[in-house]
Amino acid sequence: MSILIMMKEGGSLNIDTIGNKPIDEDIDFLPDTDGKLELISTIVADGTATSVAFTSMQEATYRTHLLTTTAFTSAASSPTGHFNMRLSNNGGSSYISSANYYKINRYGNVTGSDKGLSRYSADTEIEYFVGTDNSSTDKLGWGYTWLNDLGQASQYSQFTQMAGGHNTNNNLDYYAFGGGQLAIAEVHNAMQIYNNRGANITGIFSLYGLKAE
Repeated sequence: MSILIMMKEGGSLNIDTIGNKPIDEDIDFLPDTDGKLELISTIVADGTATSVAFTSMQEATYRTHLLTTTAFTSAASSPTGHFNMRLSNNGGSSYISSANYYKINRYGNVTGSDKGLSRYSADTEIEYFVGTDNSSTDKLGWGYTWLNDLGQASQYSQFTQMAGGHNTNNNLDYYAFGGGQLAIAEVHNAMQIYNNRGANITGIFSLYGLKAE
């Protein structure tokens, strides 16, 4: 299985093929269509659970979604945990854990001492979906993620994002931008974001649909 990924000027990520299956359009930080954002749901994580889940994504109504994640962090764990993501095809009764998730991100910290390109191929989840390894209670994470084609049965579900956050391990702030997809052509109608170490999480997670005018 091959993956061809090209970063273009203007901040868009074009995934041409995975396993020789064509993708019909670019993934952009700002979609190339006029329209307005409509709030679907907001989840406020108060530190009493290890995950949040969107189980009514209205994927039949919206082809493009925006997920905003703000003020998020994790309870202390050893080692410090981070946020991962999985999608569902049955409304959240279970979440897909087969090795079909792909991601590529450019990342770095504020001092330039740690930077590079991270790739996850044929993974069972989207690692480091937003933010980084953080358990700080006052230095919190943020992220903006565009999701495309969740409700398209003949397409892979794709995402493009920008995110940042504090890293408790070295006490530095990080940025990341890039994207990826779940390489299964089917409808995906729920999403779970969770701490990889099972630690409780806090934060505000809002999901919007982009309605074409």
